[in-house]
Parts: sequence; C-alpha cells; structure tokens
Amino acid sequence: MSGSWRSRCSLHLLSLARSHEYPHPINPDGGAGAHHLALYAKAISPYTPAAPVERMSTHDALPEPAAPTPARSPAVPLLLGVQLLTGIVLAPVVTFFPVYLKELGFSVVLISGIVTLQRAVSLGSSLVGGTMVDTVGAKRTLVAGQVLYFAATLLFLARGPWWIVLIWAVYGIGHGPAALGAISYLIEKTDRARLGLFTALLYWGITLGGAIGNPLAAALLDRTDWRGLVAFTAIPAVGVVLVTALALPRSKRRDTLPASSAGILSAIRFAAGRPELRLLAWLRFLPTVCYGMLLVFAPMLLKDAGASIATIALYGTASSVCASLAQLAVGRIADRSGWKASNDANFAALAAASFAIAAFPDRLWVVFAGATVGVSAAWSLSTLVPIQLRQSVEATGQGRALGYVHLFWNLAMIIAGLAGGVLFEWWNGLPLLVGGLAAAAGFPVAAAFARAVGREAAPLPAVR
Repeated sequence: MSGSWRSRCSLHLLSLARSHEYPHPINPDGGAGAHHLALYAKAISPYTPAAPVERMSTHDALPEPAAPTPARSPAVPLLLGVQLLTGIVLAPVVTFFPVYLKELGFSVVLISGIVTLQRAVSLGSSLVGGTMVDTVGAKRTLVAGQVLYFAATLLFLARGPWWIVLIWAVYGIGHGPAALGAISYLIEKTDRARLGLFTALLYWGITLGGAIGNPLAAALLDRTDWRGLVAFTAIPAVGVVLVTALALPRSKRRDTLPASSAGILSAIRFAAGRPELRLLAWLRFLPTVCYGMLLVFAPMLLKDAGASIATIALYGTASSVCASLAQLAVGRIADRSGWKASNDANFAALAAASFAIAAFPDRLWVVFAGATVGVSAAWSLSTLVPIQLRQSVEATGQGRALGYVHLFWNLAMIIAGLAGGVLFEWWNGLPLLVGGLAAAAGFPVAAAFARAVGREAAPLPAVR
C-alpha cells in the first residue's frame, strides 16, 4: 500500500512540475523529437511574411491597424527559434525539478508547496506582463521576462530550501512577461491570414525543445552531477536573452498609459469593463480546469490500471505528438474558415474524452485513448486564443487583455491540482467527471462570446 502511495506521489509531483507556464506539458520523451523538428523546420523555413494587409473585412468586430512588418522581416522565424531554444534550456530544469528536490530530502508536501507558490506568483505577473506589453512593447517585455525566467537554470546550484524557493519564485515572476511578450509579439508581427498556423508553431517550439533538451540532459547526467547540468542550461540561457535583445526586430510601443492605469488593479478594471474579454477569460478557464485534471491524474489512472512505466512513457509521447499535430491542423483551419467550428469541435472532444475516462477509470486503453484525445483538444483550444483576442480587443489594449486571460489559465491550473487531489481520494473518476462538466460549460460561453464580438471576421486569403 505504501509503495503504491509513493508511486502516486511521484507521478503527481512530476505532473505538477511539467504543468508550467505554457498551455501544454513538455514532452518527456525524446523519441518524437526528430519527427517534430523536421515538420517544424519545414513549416518555418519558407516563411516570407506578406506586406501588411490594409483592407479589413467588413465583418471584423474591431478593426485594427496592420502590423508594420516589412515584406521580408525575420521577426517571426527568429521568435520561433527563440522559443525552440527556450524549450531546450528550460525542459531539463522543469522535468528534473521534483527528482532533484527528492534527492535533497524534501518532503512531498514541501515540493508541492513550492510548485503552488510558483503558480501563485505567476497570477500577479500575468497582469503585470500584460500592462508592460501595452506600455514598453512586446519585445522589451519578452526580454525582461527572460532575464527573470531563466533564473530557474540556477536551480541545481541551490541546496537550501530558502534559496530554492527564491529561485522558483523569481521563475514564476518572469513567467508572465516572458509568455505574454512572446505571444503579443507574434500577434503584432504575423499577418491575419497566418496567425493560427504560427500560434501553433510557437507552442511547438517548447514541445520540440523538451524533446531535444530532456534526452541531452539525461545523457549529461550520466557523466556528471547536478551542478554539471548548470553549464548546459545557464550559459545557453544567456545566449537566448542576447539573441532576443539584439537580433529580434523591435516591436512598436503601444499607447503610453497614465500612472493611474499601470497597476494590477487598473488592469483588472480594464478587463472588467469589457464583457467580451471576461467571456474569453472563461473560455480559457473552463477547458484548462479539465486539462489540469488530465495532466495530473491520467498518469496515475494508467498506473492504477496496470500500465508499465514504458506504457506511461508511450502515453506521454503519443499525447504530445497528437496534440502538436492537432494544434497545427486547427490553427490552419481557423486561418481559413474562422475559429467557431474548431472551438466547438474541440470543446466537444475534450468533454467526451473526460466523461469516458470518468465512466471507465480502471480501463487502461480507455484512459490512454481518452487522455490523448483530451490533451490534443485542450492544446488546440489554446491555439485559437490569439485569433479570438484580435477580434475582441483593440490593439492598444491587447497586452492587458492577454494578461487577464492568462491569469485565468494559471488560476484554473492551481484549482485543478489542489481540488483534483481531494476529488481523487473520494473516487478516482471524479476529477475527470468534474473536468468534463467544466468543458461542457464552455459551449454556452462560446456562444455568448460569439454574440458579444459580433459576426466572426471573414478569413483573409492565405499567403502562398
């Protein structure tokens, strides 16, 4: 009984550590890395951004000025490259974080508390990061976030609990500006007809980075100790910051906000006065509750159903590969025909998969297939957020809007991890039942959001 409990705790901690700032877990298996990398390189290499489109559809809810991207700007390929390098550098830290702390003798409760602290700090940094985008611009926000964000690469030098708490808290503070700066920069520099596609590729960079960085770090650990891993993470992190600061084309500075509009409370007031933005935040929150349940408890259910470690690893690889391909497909479909149909289809898939697991939590292949479908649907929904945001918020407020929406994502992940543990003790299928209900609640919210922003923007012809 105690062995089973320790196994559950280890899986729970690893899942919590991997559910970091991006809307999907880092792929713990390197086997799919080469396949992902080939597709990723093929997708971005021929990219030549079109000249800004001046004509806006008559169906656009809120017309905005075209991004001032030159015809052959390297902005988007460089940003995708920065994301790939970020994934390579940070993946080993996030993946091996609970293992390192266990070796130092930290208790399960203390490790969970540190993870929760990082998420709690990220709540405030989401609003701060959004305000920074609207004041100093997306690129400066991204660089500032990276400087704090990459503090995590020093983790393996720390031995005392207070140093580790400090490093992980700084990592959480940097998370908001780094994540929001990257997606805001993409929105600014990508033409409307390709936004869905390149949002998917932006998220792919982190997944591919994990597929590359984790096996490299594991091989390095066979030859050195934890401190030796710092050179593999911290030194390249400095290079990533320099590339971002010096090579990435500058972003436009948004409207200068008065002092009364620069705080966290004012960012909340900004969102509170926009009903369509509040609905978009709920569209982010509800599927993330379900995704958080899947992320934490699917490995536990597989283990309880008799799955071997190899099968659980296969699930991690399969879910990452399927989810990445689904993101790419959904992003392209949204570019061509709009977000509404893809949104409804993925909410339906997420709810159905969760209900199936809740009904048969002890059937190994039901859990395996259901969790793979559910994770793929959740990742796909994240791809639609920049498109939905562009329709609902004027360009000068998109940073604060992203911060508000991202705050709800963090809040949903915290609730899923904490409440899910209590629900799991009552009945192992209950977390997924609650998650399925949350996903199903997304349908009326999506319908209300569509009405709030008006008729959906007609997609522009794809640039060939």
